[in-house]
Amino acid sequence: MKKNAFTLIELIGVVVILSIIALIVFPATLSVLQKGQNDVNESVKQVVILAAGKYVNENKDNYPKQIGNNTENNLKNNGTVSTETLLDDGYIEADMYKKHNLEGSCVTVKSNSKKYFYEYNEGCK
Repeated sequence: MKKNAFTLIELIGVVVILSIIALIVFPATLSVLQKGQNDVNESVKQVVILAAGKYVNENKDNYPKQIGNNTENNLKNNGTVSTETLLDDGYIEADMYKKHNLEGSCVTVKSNSKKYFYEYNEGCK
């Protein structure tokens, strides 16, 4: 009489093989997800910098603010634009602001009289 069932050894073998496959696949998947999140964060920073650039361009009378002496290695003008200002003035959307926790962030704006330079900063108050 022939049985149509799997033996305990066959079932354990299948579980072991599936476990090995899982050990190989999950770290690779997590790595891809982490890289994707890092790419999203960089994209959000670029969007905020572009929004700050548009803000500065449309508000040239207010930025940059004069600071200190002009030396060769030191840009003579700088200012900051907070993400709250960009949100309030409609340069970034509320959904992005909340989803990516942009509260307290800012963009430092520097100028050497010919060109503006922008740098995203977290933890500005």
